[in-house]
Amino acid sequence: MGDVNRTEEIIWAAGLLEGEGSFLLQTGTYYLKVQVQMTDLDVLESIQRIFGGNIHPITKRREHWKDAWVLNISGSTAYTCMVEIRPYMHSRRTKQIDLALSARKEYEENKVINAEIKNSLKKKIVEEYINGKGSIRFLAKKHGVGRGAIHNWILELKK
Repeated sequence: MGDVNRTEEIIWAAGLLEGEGSFLLQTGTYYLKVQVQMTDLDVLESIQRIFGGNIHPITKRREHWKDAWVLNISGSTAYTCMVEIRPYMHSRRTKQIDLALSARKEYEENKVINAEIKNSLKKKIVEEYINGKGSIRFLAKKHGVGRGAIHNWILELKK
């Protein structure tokens, strides 16, 4: 892209992504993703140089169609991309970006809470087992946890 600074590159990329990009939070994995597909490989390579990501060819659905590629930017790289281009986006795209970032933040917060709950439940179940309040099978059924998980937790404790 010649002699341009980072801000100019981001503004250029924001303009392109405004019209051609998708800003996603993948269902189930809560993985952030920026995606753009087009027939101009050199343009995708320019965006890739700015933000990273991976470029893959797209299978033609019609023989007479031009070759096309898709650039996928994901994870923390997608987060950085979204945050950097957000100030230059129109309100509709800003809302898409905000929705994806907000949902990802909520997922991360819940993941921490769920980990704390899991550790608390793990400790409670192992204590119940040690104190003779039930067999592994009984405790697994009582708490809705797999017997193998309880067995592994007990082994961890013995280490």
